[in-house]
Amino acid sequence: MATTMGRLAKIVTSSGTVANMYSWSMTVANDLVTQSVFDDDGWDKVHGSAVKSYSGSMEGLMDKDDTNGQVYLDTAALAGTGLTDVWLYVNATDYYKPDTASNDEAVMYIGNVETTVVTEDVIRITFDYQGSGPIIFVQP
Repeated sequence: MATTMGRLAKIVTSSGTVANMYSWSMTVANDLVTQSVFDDDGWDKVHGSAVKSYSGSMEGLMDKDDTNGQVYLDTAALAGTGLTDVWLYVNATDYYKPDTASNDEAVMYIGNVETTVVTEDVIRITFDYQGSGPIIFVQP
């Protein structure tokens, strides 16, 4: 099994790579349906998956000149616009994206935008996101 190094990861929009980002994270939640039934010997039974969702954050160094990336994400957050054109790369070729092929309403919403300013450090920015609809992992 090959280990994938994070140094090749990136965040891309339809306009290009988001500048000065250094991390992204994603949690995929899968709510399972469990229900005890008669004669189950006291063990819960998983009967399937109910609701799935995904969310996470993207972190980097603030760059307000990055109009195709950071400013684009910030503008989407302020407007409450769902994005279909954000790709979260794990390496140079493989990435996650909203699965508009299976659900044309699949989008990513930018929620909180946090700016951290400390006198002895660079200014950092964090974009929290949440998906609406499915996400897919693409390996071209």
